[in-house]
Amino acid sequence: MTDDNFDHYLQIANSTKELLRVKKYEGWRRFCKSLNPNVSSSIVWQNIRKFRSAFKDTQQNKLSPAIAEQIMDRLGPPYVPECPMAIMPLIVSNNNYYNNSDLNSPFTLIELKGVLSSTTDSAPGEDGIPYSFLSNLDDNSLSYYLSLINNIIIAGIVPESWRSQTLILLQKPNKSSSDPKSYRPVALSSVLAKTAEHLIKIRLEWFLEHKKLLSKTQFGFRKGKCTLDSLS
Repeated sequence: MTDDNFDHYLQIANSTKELLRVKKYEGWRRFCKSLNPNVSSSIVWQNIRKFRSAFKDTQQNKLSPAIAEQIMDRLGPPYVPECPMAIMPLIVSNNNYYNNSDLNSPFTLIELKGVLSSTTDSAPGEDGIPYSFLSNLDDNSLSYYLSLINNIIIAGIVPESWRSQTLILLQKPNKSSSDPKSYRPVALSSVLAKTAEHLIKIRLEWFLEHKKLLSKTQFGFRKGKCTLDSLS
């Protein structure tokens, strides 16, 4: 990505923030003007509850070392190895499948754009890169990223930052902060890695369906099928 493209991205991001600020202000003015004695009280209280929710302090209390230790023990019990090296058996023993050009051909720009078009912004990983950053790249920059993905697959060496995640704990609503069960763990991964994984997932799904390698009794996690199909 060139410096000019990055500057252009920053300009668009800043103009978007300014546009949102103006729209929020205009929306607030419209709401205030809409208030009159004829407005239903239920509508007024509905908006008041929205305001209370919007300004609610979502700052999580600092966990005590004891509670944090209990939570970590729940996520990774002491009896689980720190770095398990489980070796998964191969499902298909025919080497022709692994050398298949349809399966192992380099990913294309069309495939990458298809994946990015289906994504929405979510919390980024450690690198701070959101999906919108990738979606706004030009074809030249996307080609560099695509080349990186294809080279990683060929070399079999995944960047360390793609294999690490940031774990955050979200306190469940109306739950005690002193109870380790009151927290829901969320793992934030790099969108660069998730996009590459999505490319592989779509390619594998197509390959398995095209070659009819899935059992006829497999209904879950397949497009166009649902668990109700198992009852028919």
